[in-house]
Order: sequence, then structure tokens, then C-alpha cells
Amino acid sequence: MHLKNILVSIILSVIANFIYDFICKWLDDKN
Repeated sequence: MHLKNILVSIILSVIANFIYDFICKWLDDKN
């Protein structure tokens, strides 16, 4: 159903944001 697609999109967005923040913090620590 459409609801499933919406939930998947939201989950992917949250995961992408988490990974982006993690990479930014990791790069800051490296420098």
C-alpha cells in the first residue's frame, strides 16, 4: 500500500540524516 512506501521513505530519510551527521562528526574529529 501507499502507507508502506511513505514509511520506507521516512525511515530512509532518518537513516540518511543519521549517517550524514555521523560522517560530519567523524571528519571533524579527524581534523
